[in-house]
Amino acid sequence: MAESTLFGVQSSGRIRNVQPERPVVQQNVQEPLHTHIRLTGERPIYPDHSAEQILIAFADQHTAGNYTGSELLARDLIEMIPSHPEGYYNLACALARQQKTQEALVALQNAVEFGWRDLQHTRVDPDLQRLHSEPKFGELLTQMESLRATESITNRHLRVEPATDIAAELGEVVPELLNRYHVPGIVVAYVVEAETAWIQTYGHSSTVSDAAIGSDDQLSMRRPVELLALLAAGNEIHANRLDVGRLLREADDIGLRTPMVRSDTGSGKSVLSSVSPQLAGRTRLPALAIPSHQQKRFDWDGVQTIPGTLDLIMLGVELTSEQSFLEYCSQSVLEPAGIENAALHRASMRDSGLQNESFVQQKIVGHSRFGTPILPASTRENVPMLEMSIVDLCRLLCATMRTDEGDVHARRLHSVMQDANSARLGLGLSIERCSSGDRTVSSGFQFAELDQGRGVLARWYPDAGRGIVVFFNSENGPDVAARIVNHALGGG
Repeated sequence: MAESTLFGVQSSGRIRNVQPERPVVQQNVQEPLHTHIRLTGERPIYPDHSAEQILIAFADQHTAGNYTGSELLARDLIEMIPSHPEGYYNLACALARQQKTQEALVALQNAVEFGWRDLQHTRVDPDLQRLHSEPKFGELLTQMESLRATESITNRHLRVEPATDIAAELGEVVPELLNRYHVPGIVVAYVVEAETAWIQTYGHSSTVSDAAIGSDDQLSMRRPVELLALLAAGNEIHANRLDVGRLLREADDIGLRTPMVRSDTGSGKSVLSSVSPQLAGRTRLPALAIPSHQQKRFDWDGVQTIPGTLDLIMLGVELTSEQSFLEYCSQSVLEPAGIENAALHRASMRDSGLQNESFVQQKIVGHSRFGTPILPASTRENVPMLEMSIVDLCRLLCATMRTDEGDVHARRLHSVMQDANSARLGLGLSIERCSSGDRTVSSGFQFAELDQGRGVLARWYPDAGRGIVVFFNSENGPDVAARIVNHALGGG
């Protein structure tokens, strides 16, 4: 049975392999349903007669052994999304269970032609057991293996060609990728010498609208908050007011990622540890006071959450600067970078659902892999998010690059990432180093994010002054974004 994904969710005992590229031991697989949606428990709200509803009904009938019913539903799925492979693969499974071997092989061939590439799942799927002795089945496996090798991403050296040449190339490459991976729209921005060289948009803002996706459309993201925190911490380190390595080391020493919190037996309140010399022995600021029995909780902007590395760096900046993180970043990072329309906030848990029309005009609308619009809401509660357009995100990346004026942000970002103690303990953040493939250019940075069917991929090399940002509006977007970044920028 075919799979489709709400990333990383294993929603039933019958479901396995949410990351199909990873091998699965055959003897551990009883009913390897491979699904991108929740089949049990609390489900996102999908519109009636959507592809997701048909797939859910298919799973119910197929797992109940009603293969005639599941065959009909697989055909309904093909009729609704004829250019997607899932319907054909599900049909092959239903037909094979009914011992309709030749028809099943034709359906599986169609699945491969429309993009089915899950080689490992096809090999171990018990629905297809009866096809294993057929020569055609082996041929299809070989075909899939060859296609996967052909379509795989091969890292290339950092590109240095004129930005206009690269833009012209993408004009031919991107439409084909959008069609191949069923992504409604995408926005690409290219940075050269700490300036945005160009921004190009492709496709539509939604599958239910003819409106084009725009360069001013905003996306609510977590990863840029991490970049803000690193830049802010770099400023404080440069001013000799903050020691990030010591902050994280003390967190490990007390078994918590809360190094600035220690119990004062006299007052029952927590006091500051020596995150910085100026703070030693000072009691916590009133707004950040935490009772000693709640030291595993962290209060930021009035909301208590389990602390992580990002929370600790943010709090360290607040304590050393004696400003709120929002105020500090606004004055010391965002304003100097020319960013005026970004909004920093905490996301709250909300249910997923169909996007309402009024929101489409302002923010990027996420879509399922089948093209169903998804309500843009975070699946994580009380997570700091930064809402901004691709224009402003490029400005933030440019702030990390060396310029003729001797901007030190790049060096400060490197100093945080390279801190020996931080490297030993692990920053625990999603901003990663990436190679340039060129010995004359130092490593760069990248981050990726996908949430509720919309996301971002950014890669940049401060020393080379080059970078790229891709916004996308589909769960299939990461496949397209990775190929665009590899083609247009290289490295990785």
